[in-house]
Amino acid sequence: MYHLHMRYRRRLYIPQVILGIAVGGLIYSSITEASLRKVLETMLGLTIASASAYRWQYWDILPEGVVSRNLWSKQKWLFTDIAYVGPPEGLAAEVSAARKWIIIRDNNGRRLVVQPADREGFIAEMRQHLPNVTHDVPA
Repeated sequence: MYHLHMRYRRRLYIPQVILGIAVGGLIYSSITEASLRKVLETMLGLTIASASAYRWQYWDILPEGVVSRNLWSKQKWLFTDIAYVGPPEGLAAEVSAARKWIIIRDNNGRRLVVQPADREGFIAEMRQHLPNVTHDVPA
């Protein structure tokens, strides 16, 4: 049976991907003293790897909970076990990069960091399932 659900992907940061590929190619060329063709082949491989990593990182909100997928790992978080959905707490809240994170914490203290491109949509949908534990995430 097919269930309707929402899939949230991480925002693709093109400048970071390009920088990572360029740095990877430069490191490869400096270590191996490879030809330009080998460096370009390596950079193409890094591009394909980056695209694959982006494709396989997402969060599904299903009727029974949240599924986090990151390359080869897959975690399921049942709504009945989730105790907190909102911005980082403590020291993490002071780090500028972490301010855009959404933290999901379960009753056992496990944490999941979610960085969907559609943060407002993610929070709104989580609020539908968990109105008492979902907090606003600052813009």
